[in-house]
Parts: sequence; C-alpha cells; structure tokens
Amino acid sequence: MISKKRLCSIAMALTFMSSMVVAPTIKTSASNIGYGNVTISNGSINESGLQANITFPDCLNYVDDTLIVNNMYTFKGYKGQGKLYITCTDGLESVRVFVNGKEVDVSAACSNNGTTYEVDISSLTVNDRNTIQVTNFVPETGKINIKIPYPVVLEGSAEVVGMNQNTLDLIDTLINNDVKNGFTSAQLAVIKDGVMVKNSAYGTVNAYNQDGTPKTDSPKVTTETLYDIASNTKMYSTNYAIQKLVSDGTINLSDKITKFFPEFIDGENDPIKGKANLTIQHILEHQAGFPADPQYHNNKFNQETQKPDQNVDNPLY
Repeated sequence: MISKKRLCSIAMALTFMSSMVVAPTIKTSASNIGYGNVTISNGSINESGLQANITFPDCLNYVDDTLIVNNMYTFKGYKGQGKLYITCTDGLESVRVFVNGKEVDVSAACSNNGTTYEVDISSLTVNDRNTIQVTNFVPETGKINIKIPYPVVLEGSAEVVGMNQNTLDLIDTLINNDVKNGFTSAQLAVIKDGVMVKNSAYGTVNAYNQDGTPKTDSPKVTTETLYDIASNTKMYSTNYAIQKLVSDGTINLSDKITKFFPEFIDGENDPIKGKANLTIQHILEHQAGFPADPQYHNNKFNQETQKPDQNVDNPLY
C-alpha cells in the first residue's frame, strides 16, 4: 500500500522531471554548463534580506526515498539578476549545483570548506519561478548551505521588458489632462519583471484653498511626496510589516501588547478594563476596544469625549 505522502512525493518528482533534466543524467557540455561566476564574498550578507537559507541535502528536514524532491528548491527571481551565497561544510569535496537545469561551477567553494562564496547567476535566471537542484555529494555526509537574496527592482526602459512606450506616454496625457481639469495630483510607478519602467508625479501638493478656490503657490508633487493613504494604511503598512515580523519570528500574533508597551495598562478610572489581556491578534481583528474614528487629522478633537472641541489640541494630530 503506497502512503499518501509517498504518492504526493512521486507526483512532485514527476512534475519537476517533466520541466528539467534530472542532474545525474546531464552530460557536461557547452550546452548545459551555466555561466555562474564564482567570486569570494566579503561576508557582508544581509541575513534579513534573504528569501531562503537552506542546507542540502535534506533541505526539508527529512530524508527518505523521496530525496530527489528534497534536493530541489524553487525561488523567486527576475531575468538578468540573481546571486547565491554558498558555503560548503562537513568535509564536502564536490557537489553538482544546477540553476534552471544549467550547471554552476562551485568547485572553489568545495575546496575551501567554511568559506562563503558569492555566485552570480544573472545569466541563468528567468522571471518568476527559478529552481535550484543539488546532487552528487562527495562524500555523502558533506553539506552545502545556500542563501538566496530577494530580487530587487531595477530602473530601465519599457522596451527592455517588451512594453510599448507609447502606452506609457498615453497614461501621462490622460493624467495631465485630468489635473488641468481639476484633479489634484497623482503618483504612478509601473514595474514589470523587476524593472521599473515608469516613476512619475503629477499636479501639486495642495491644489485648493479652504474656500475651494485653486491655489497658485503650492509646490509640485514629486516621486518623494508622502500621501495620506487613509484606510489603505492597513494593507500597505500594517499588514506588510506584521507579515515580515511574524515571518522573521520577531513577534507572535498571540503576544500581549504589554510585552512591547509595558505602560499600556488600565487606568484607575477606566470604565472598561482588560488591557493586560489584549494581544496583537485582537488589534488586527478590530477587537481591542479602541475608538472607531480617532480623528488623527483633526487638531480640534477631544480624544476623551470623542467629539469636536475648539478648546483642545489633539495630541494625535
């Protein structure tokens, strides 16, 4: 009887093999040797900027008869850029490393166990999913650690990524016409396949006076101008920050707020108590009991009464 785990592993192996040649069957020739340029690293690796930190064999922390799958790893990348940081340990004398089916020469790292080397794989990467395969360990007890940085956004032209510059010019025309007809301002960035092909700003920082008449002395919007994104803050600031902190193990959603802010305690006259029990998850789920509309933007708002008040200064303003 074949277990579900075994069936799943076999299916994964067949999927990988259908898209690339299994390493032991690859013959070393000009057509399948990659052009990864191995150079010694200065050791300045930003550990927090890694999308993967894996050790082969057993990159999934178990070893069994599905090892063919266990010796592959898929990572995010863009065509024309990419690096690996590799370190051979445990007496590894030789190993074969493939990126998208092309072999990369890592013999220098194998000759210097414990020393980290930087591997340029920019000539081998493709947009989106890329695959590393590691095999033929000599001796079998040897190991290789591979660190993979996140891809970065580079500046470039529309033509580089197969876009039509006329389309981007048309967008400029549309937004500029809107600004001429009363629209306040805008910023626009267009990124395709890791290349920023457009980064533009339109209009002025403050287009109108309080009485609704157009301002004539307001500075122009730049690509560095900050906008009040209101409720979008939850997505672009809070969610991304929380995901990063949880992923890094810095926080846990069940952590109490008092772990980070010990002064967050109940006041003697608070009608509702329980701050000591509030967790990060409570706040994210809008279950913390905070005011629904704290009026950060209103300098004449009483935070105690939660009402407009011309005689107070809002400390949150």
